[in-house]
Amino acid sequence: MLKFDEPIPTKSGERVVTIWKELQECWAVYKKARLDSDLPTMRKYANKIRTLQDDLGITQEEFPELKLQQKTV
Repeated sequence: MLKFDEPIPTKSGERVVTIWKELQECWAVYKKARLDSDLPTMRKYANKIRTLQDDLGITQEEFPELKLQQKTV
């Protein structure tokens, strides 16, 4: 039987609900930036999304914008 007495831990120590909400907000901004072809904002939020996904311990999304950034550096 599952017990929900304690919150699910995250790497940062932040509450899971807080991280999920921030992740949803980051996805919304990323998608808008993608529609606007705003590459700097896309990269910024792609990095934030990957950080939040790592904090939750879930698979990190692959972003082509970040691969382009690595090749140009």
